[in-house]
Amino acid sequence: MAGEAGPAVSAMTAALKLLSYRQRTTAEVRKKLHAAGYAGPDIDGTIGRLIEDRYLDDEAFTRDFITSRVKNRCWGRRKIEYELGRKGVGAEIIKKALGELEDSVEVLAAEEALEKWLRKQGLSVSRPATRDTAVKAARHLGARGFSFSVIRAVIKNPSARFTEDEPTAGC
Repeated sequence: MAGEAGPAVSAMTAALKLLSYRQRTTAEVRKKLHAAGYAGPDIDGTIGRLIEDRYLDDEAFTRDFITSRVKNRCWGRRKIEYELGRKGVGAEIIKKALGELEDSVEVLAAEEALEKWLRKQGLSVSRPATRDTAVKAARHLGARGFSFSVIRAVIKNPSARFTEDEPTAGC
């Protein structure tokens, strides 16, 4: 009996240690525990307990991940969806959470990403862009996961939101 409880406790300890660094998905914790050599039943029991105690919540993780990536890294829906899939979040959870993301928030993130890119290129936001610059900017925004409709809206209608007093986002 004591031998059966020991591995489950140490799997729980290992999982809690992983979760103490940052929030993780169920799939990430499962993968890490498996890589650490824990047995399937111990992993399943640990995961079940963590979900029950609300240490693991893929829906909350997904909402927080989306908010963080849009606000701090200026990512679009496609890149977020891809990265969440890589982290093992289910397609239904991703679809539901991305459905809650307002289009205006994504457009603002795309504008911030474009403004930052233009500054790095030494270009002005207020001056009209050349066709070549617009193509490069569209490619940059596409790589950040923005849809064609968002890219087109941002490039065709650039906002002149630069003022000395107004800070920009951290993307």
